[in-house]
Amino acid sequence: MAIAKKVDIEVTHGLLVHHTNAIREQLLKPNTDWDEVIGALRRIESESASSIELAKKIKGAN
Repeated sequence: MAIAKKVDIEVTHGLLVHHTNAIREQLLKPNTDWDEVIGALRRIESESASSIELAKKIKGAN
């Protein structure tokens, strides 16, 4: 389970950084694409929910 935990942490971190960078890039543009910002926020929300469920499973296995 330790390997699964480490992989989930790395994947979650990578995805959050990627989506956060996409939001930052949009906000720095003079003509912000708000649909892109909203989409990135929704992807962050979805990935967070998946990570929470996996963390609960890992917690229950220990």
